Amino acid sequence: MTNQLALQMIESALKQLIRIGRSADQLLLIVSAESAITKLGSIQTSFGELRIAVGEYVPKGYSYILEIPTGGRPRAFRWVSRPKQALKKGGDEVA
Repeated sequence: MTNQLALQMIESALKQLIRIGRSADQLLLIVSAESAITKLGSIQTSFGELRIAVGEYVPKGYSYILEIPTGGRPRAFRWVSRPKQALKKGGDEVA
């Protein structure tokens, strides 16, 4: 079972990527190895199933959605969570 606030944060970030034409089945939720959500493997969202992957260098408190490379176009990226002190201008666009 996923925390409702976490699901809202995930869906908010996912919505931005769906809006620019990306598909949930081509996206990964990247989280810290310390995150409890890693045990799920995937999460059902209102946009479809989103796979969860551990980011080897992702510290606790950070998570993001990243598009699986398909070639020919830039990979989509969107922060889901990051500590407030890490916030800075930009960083939420298509890479």
